[in-house]
Parts: sequence; C-alpha cells; structure tokens
Amino acid sequence: MRNPDTKAKQLQTLFNKKGFRFEVVGRLMARHPNCPKVYYKRLAAYCPKDLKQNPAYALSMLESGKAVAPQPLQPDSIYADLDNASDSYEMAITDALNRYANDDALLRRVAGSTALNPNEANRLAITDDRHIHNRILREGTPHCSEFVYRLIATTGTPLQRKQLASLKLKREYPQLLRQLTSDKDSSVRQAAGNQATKRGLASAQKPDKTSLRTLGNKAARIDLAKSSSDPDILHMLCEDKVRDVRRALAEHQQVLPLTCLEKLLTDSDNQVVSSAVWILDRMMGSATPPSRDQLQAAISQILENNDFSPSLKSRVLVYCDKAPLLEDMLEQREIRRFAGPKSGSHLLLFNTYLDIQSADKSFWLLQIEEVPAEIIERLATQTQDPASMLKKHIGESHGTSVSSLIYLIKQHPNMLAHCPLQKAIDHANRNSHMDFADALKSEPSLQPFKDFRAQLQNAKDQQLLQQLINQAEQTETI
Repeated sequence: MRNPDTKAKQLQTLFNKKGFRFEVVGRLMARHPNCPKVYYKRLAAYCPKDLKQNPAYALSMLESGKAVAPQPLQPDSIYADLDNASDSYEMAITDALNRYANDDALLRRVAGSTALNPNEANRLAITDDRHIHNRILREGTPHCSEFVYRLIATTGTPLQRKQLASLKLKREYPQLLRQLTSDKDSSVRQAAGNQATKRGLASAQKPDKTSLRTLGNKAARIDLAKSSSDPDILHMLCEDKVRDVRRALAEHQQVLPLTCLEKLLTDSDNQVVSSAVWILDRMMGSATPPSRDQLQAAISQILENNDFSPSLKSRVLVYCDKAPLLEDMLEQREIRRFAGPKSGSHLLLFNTYLDIQSADKSFWLLQIEEVPAEIIERLATQTQDPASMLKKHIGESHGTSVSSLIYLIKQHPNMLAHCPLQKAIDHANRNSHMDFADALKSEPSLQPFKDFRAQLQNAKDQQLLQQLINQAEQTETI
C-alpha cells in the first residue's frame, strides 16, 4: 500500500480483506493516489489529515471547488464483526466509541470485536457493565491484555471469574490462573484448578467427599454433576436437595451406577426423571445392559405416579415386566398412543398390546425390525383377511421389516403371492438395518424361497427372486 503504482482494484482487495482492517491500513489507503473515490466520504470522517495528503484527492477538490462531506457509520450500523464492511473497520469502531461514548448498546456490541483496537478494549473494560465483561469473555473473542483479565478477576461476578478461569489464557498469565485457584468462590477455584492441572501448573485436585457441603457451593456441585465420573460423588449428588444439581446430573451423564439411576428415576422432579429415562435408554441399548429385574421397582413407581405425563410413562413402559401393570397402562388410550412396541421390546409388551388392540389395528407391527415370530404368527392368523391387509399395507408404502418378510415367505407364502415383490422388498429394506439380499444369504436353506418363487403370479417378481436366490447360492459356494 506504500507503493504509489499499486492499482485501485488491488488496493480495494487489501482494504476489504478480513482480518486485515487496522487503522494503519486505512491511513495508507487515504494517502494513496489510486484510492478509489467511493472511499473518500468514509476516510474523510476517520482520517481527514491523511486524506488531504492524497494528491488525487487534492486535485479532485480543486476541480470541484469543495471538500468531500465526511460520512461515518451510524451507531446502529456498527456490530461486533462486519464481514462486508467497505472500510477499515477498526477505525470505524474507534471513531464511533469517541463520538458515542455514552451509547451503552454500542459499547456492548463492539466489546470483544476482532476489529477493536486493544487500547480501546482496555478502556471498555473499566466499567461495572457486566454485559461488556461477558462479551470479552465469550468464546471466540480475541485475547485481551492481562490488565483486562485482572480487572475482571477483581471486580467480576463468580460466574465471570469461572469463565475467566476456563479460558485458554496466554502462557504469560500463569499468575492470574494461580490467583483464581484461591478464589473465595468454590466453583471458581474448581474451574481454575482444572485449567491449572491441564497446563501443568498444579497437581490434580481431589474433591473433599466428606459431605455435600465440602463438595462446594451450588455452582461447584453443578459443575461436578456435569463432569465427574467418581461413583462416590455421583451417589452424593443424586441425593442433593438442590433440584438444579440433580437436573444437571441427569442431563449430562451418559451412564450412571445402577443405584444412582434408580434414585433419579424415582426423583420427585419430572424433569430429572425424564432425563434419567434417556440414560436408561442408553444403558439398556449398550453391550452390557443392567438387569431389568433390578429396575422394576423404579419403573413401577414412575408408571403409578399420576403426576407424570403419558409420554414419559410410555418411554419406560418398554422396560416393564409386570403383566398386570403393563395391561393397566395400555388400557389407557393416551398412553397407548405413545407406547407402541418397538424393536427390542419385551415379548410381554407385544402380547399385551395385541391383547388390547385387534390384530387388524396392530398390523403395523410387521414393520418393526426383529419382531418376535410369535407376534408375526398372531398377526397372520388373527387378522380377518391377512392377504388383503398385507397387500394394502405394502401398497400404502408401509410394508414390513426384512425379518417379518422372510418369516412370512417361509411360513405364510400365500399371504404374499399377490403382492408386488419389488415394492415389498424396497419397503422392508427401508424399515430395517439389514438388506433383504444380505438376509437371504444368511438363511440356512433357500428351498422355501424357491417354493415361493413358483407361487408368484408376476414374471418380473419371479425373475427378481431368482436373481436374489442365485446371488445367495454363489455366496454359499464361495
């Protein structure tokens, strides 16, 4: 930009380059003879003395007989970051802060901006406005001077000091981090201690597990509830009298000791129980699920609690092994609306559901992956017209799962003889994790499928099934 031969287009590119908008760039642009005239009004507002040294601008004034009217950005046009700004944005912010020093909304918007002059950041930090300090501490905000951080460490709220302790501060600020490890607020000490440990400035701190009080204040215990994996601490926190602590525990933990999970499932707070059910779902779906027998008391308490919503009860219903209670729950229409069986549901739930609903209304169960064979058999034999029902089901884009389709081909081929096979397979693949062709390859005998092929009415369906049978036989040969 100091080269007088630099073209206007190249100057414009440099001037608008993100992360390159510093005051010195604006001043150099103002002085350059090839500075585009569209910038004159803005530069006349921010650096008039530099613009007057521009020979092209001076010639323009002589020709027109008047100077360009300054046109600074208005306060409502200035934000923390403005990627499409057409000028040196640092200069715009600095100028606005000088013009509108009492505009609190403006000060809060630009605090922590990537284009804010560091000296202006120091000036902004000298305030009791917590919104400005929050903006400075926000993730993604450029690092400020140690002066700014020490000011917040001294005058900020406990939450702000905890945010400050959690920041990845520059390596040259170790003393500030050590200062925060001795803060009067236990949650700040805990956050600073964790950060100091990560940076090798201190050894790992072990929480005092004597009582809930020794674990720290409410904020400190909420932090522990979100991050701790210590069984002793988890047991203490699930009995915390402060509801927000128990909520944090249920919302942020992926797995819990079974005794802790039982306590949260029987909590008096609906939100805690709802979050605990998500933990239950994850644990039951894991490679080593907990014993269902140990959970029955907690599940029964949820189902029998009139204060809990039908949708919440329906979520735990799949784990209930008590037939009378299960039947009582499914008799309630608002629960039945949410609580249909799903893949992996207990056979008892399938049977109870079918006992209450008619087979015709329950035909959709064939869509469930790995539905028990006993249930498929009941649907195939108890539905009034199973062949017509299945054809309608496939025609309406519902179909079956792969496992249900294979069972029906083997045990009830007449139900499928008049159904479009290609569409039935497409729906089955969509409803299942396993592809029909892959499932066919794992069958111990392909004879039932060959027999079914002979019953098919459509030549294209016969050809399709023959191709799949051939592929499965080739796999056996290999």
